[in-house]
Amino acid sequence: MAQTKKPVGIYTRGIILLIITIVALFLIFTNLDIFGNIIVVGLGFGAVIMIHEFGHFIVARTSGIKIEQFAIGFPPVLLGLRKTADGWKIRVLPKFFPKENDPTGEGAISYTIGSGKDPSETEYRIGLIPFGGYVKMLGQEDVGTAEATVDPRSFVNKPILTRCAVVAAGVVFNAISAVLFFMIAFMIGVKLPAPIVGDVFPDSPAAKAGIKPGDRILAVGRDTDIDFSNIALAAALSDVNEKVPLKVRHLDGSEETIGVWAAKLPNSPPQIPRSFGIMQGQSLTLGKVKDSDSNEIKEFKKYGLESGDTIVAVNGKPVQTSYQLTQAVADDLSDSVVLTVERGDKRVDAKVPLEMHFALTMDNSQKNLANIATMVPLMKVASLPKQGKIEKLVSKFLGSPEKAASLKVDDIIIGVADVNYPTFTELRQQVKKHNGKELAVRVLRKSAATDEILTVKTYPKAADPRDPNTTVIGIELMPVIDYPYIAATVDTPDVKALEIPRGAAITTLGQTQVQNWRDIIKDLKTNAGKEMQIGYSTADGKTGQAALMVPADPNFALAQSTFAPIMPLKDLREVYKAQNPFVAVKMGCDKTVMFIAQTYVTLKGLFVGLISPKALMGPAGILKVSYMIVSERMWTFYIYFIGLISASIAVMNFLPFPILDGGVIMMMIIEKIKGSPISPKTQGIISYIGLVLIITFFLYVTWNDITNVFMK
Repeated sequence: MAQTKKPVGIYTRGIILLIITIVALFLIFTNLDIFGNIIVVGLGFGAVIMIHEFGHFIVARTSGIKIEQFAIGFPPVLLGLRKTADGWKIRVLPKFFPKENDPTGEGAISYTIGSGKDPSETEYRIGLIPFGGYVKMLGQEDVGTAEATVDPRSFVNKPILTRCAVVAAGVVFNAISAVLFFMIAFMIGVKLPAPIVGDVFPDSPAAKAGIKPGDRILAVGRDTDIDFSNIALAAALSDVNEKVPLKVRHLDGSEETIGVWAAKLPNSPPQIPRSFGIMQGQSLTLGKVKDSDSNEIKEFKKYGLESGDTIVAVNGKPVQTSYQLTQAVADDLSDSVVLTVERGDKRVDAKVPLEMHFALTMDNSQKNLANIATMVPLMKVASLPKQGKIEKLVSKFLGSPEKAASLKVDDIIIGVADVNYPTFTELRQQVKKHNGKELAVRVLRKSAATDEILTVKTYPKAADPRDPNTTVIGIELMPVIDYPYIAATVDTPDVKALEIPRGAAITTLGQTQVQNWRDIIKDLKTNAGKEMQIGYSTADGKTGQAALMVPADPNFALAQSTFAPIMPLKDLREVYKAQNPFVAVKMGCDKTVMFIAQTYVTLKGLFVGLISPKALMGPAGILKVSYMIVSERMWTFYIYFIGLISASIAVMNFLPFPILDGGVIMMMIIEKIKGSPISPKTQGIISYIGLVLIITFFLYVTWNDITNVFMK
């Protein structure tokens, strides 16, 4: 006679669970701050999921539909709770701790507490997989076809309008909750990015319209309750060549309404399809330097700076805004500046080195990044591609055989392919031409012992295979300022290219000898509007002169000084607080509409190719951002962020995609039009296709999260 096989390993599993519990409690009590933040993040996301599912639940219940399960999280079940005739039945990890002869699936760890009264058919669950939730109704299946039943309480036996209301309720509740979250944040007061222009890309639509650093945007169209995100969204939502009216207050106090059109700016982040060319304002307070290998943190502190310092003066001259700081540094042609910072109740001076970079242009990929009165300095390598964390680990244990033959920081580029002393444009042309091929780059590598000329092999690759303009070798460049050599001369709108040979050294301006490009720029600015003789010498000993009418415009030098170390200035934020509950409701509604629109813009950008899928963030990435907000920002901003998530979930769930709420409604609309339900076989096929696509999408965005966290 066959014996019934008893469950084995229950005690072992119990011991494992006990050990896990003890370890978890130890970690919690030794890291209370971290786990406290994790709990807050979990409560926030749990609230968003619960509100969505509660929408389905309450409408289904009032419609007389039998609800079998209400779950936060997906199976396996961590905790189940149901009201029975004997009391509240509680079961814990029933799949992990099974019980013999257990047709109800209670599991070995189950209890009944309290007294029985009015039993419920609904079990309330918490699942081990925390990325979502569901409401299981009789006669309703998200995947496959539901079992046929004549029960009038079945979902499928209800009128189409009722079923649509049940399915749409989750989205509606998310939208309503978004308004409530925003309203609470605005009633208390929340800090948001101020609508102040930090900088403007030259030649961008904003620059051409006359918007300048320091301008305050008072209104976007008819919207007056705005922060900086409204400006970015207005650009993304605008039609091609549509001028968006921006009401601007300039630094002199004058106000005007300016029409600005949006454009796709080169090198803009992949999640920004189009922009006005306006950069967000920054404060004068230093934030945290974030770098995995801590090199940037060490460099930051080496000059006597600390996170939390507030810059109040440059070389003794007071500064009150970040654009005053930027301008003071850009105009300084020395190799360092003295910053005065406030640190608590005292002031500290810090000497910070400067380096000269190319001035911003609207299209850095197609122009010579810098020229001083038509003369283009040589270029050197400013930085190399950062290794991701996994790449660093591989290099550490396996070595990097290409390292000896690779480019290095401060290498001076003196040739690329068959071009000697290339300009940036010429370098870009050769990189693009050699997409997927070997490209020889000749460099001058300076060291304490000697200067040597090397030929380095690089392998250009297009970041986007569809666009050869994205072909790169992964380096950032800056002009060689310490030596007065030129790569070439180029025509400018004001001055025709000087006749000076490639690779020549500038030796004199008039009667004055020069040692570097700082000397050259100083002398040229001193003699603006005058004619000067520029002396030069070549590598073979030849000398010569070229006449230059120095432009009167002081901005003729397309290069500017910047800080050598990273200066992580915090964003400029202002407190947004409603005057009364009615205003808070209006502000909450406005923000909900704004973020719903922003989500649709993102989706549209993905479908038409304006936004790269690599810009998408999955659950892990969102949780990481949430943790950073909880640990670094005021809690009111986390409430605001949860409102943003609620609005986004409302949009995503309403998409007409199989197994999403919008897809279910679409199936019911088809049923209404054709007069009968879609066949069970067809429903099953559509549902499984949708499930596969969603799982694929989930895995893709999770991979994005992994690469962003562990490989960068």
